[in-house]
Amino acid sequence: MRTLGFVPAVNSKGSGSSEGLYLMLALAAGLSRREQQQIEAIALFINGQGPRSYALIREHLGDYPRDILVLRVAQRLFSLGCSGAGVASFPAPLLALMQGVASSYGDDWAFLGQYALRTTKQDT
Repeated sequence: MRTLGFVPAVNSKGSGSSEGLYLMLALAAGLSRREQQQIEAIALFINGQGPRSYALIREHLGDYPRDILVLRVAQRLFSLGCSGAGVASFPAPLLALMQGVASSYGDDWAFLGQYALRTTKQDT
């Protein structure tokens, strides 16, 4: 069962260990590129490598702009503050990321709810 690879990654959070990350990526070998990138972005996030996760997320959303799971991980990174995503300011970069994929979502209620929250927080 491939999802069991997440257990060591969660258990190694904050310990500096990358064993969980390597196990998850090894278990993902037979999955699509999209799924492998999802796992890698989440693993990097879990293992405290926010800036690397955010860089991969930006690349991933360039290829898969409707991947709301990965977009949600970006939002979680920014909830940790600027250091979480490795950016100098907040919330402008997250808003820009969301604006970059907005046309791909149309009237998707899940995206629109997150986008509305982000634009409201941008104005305050």
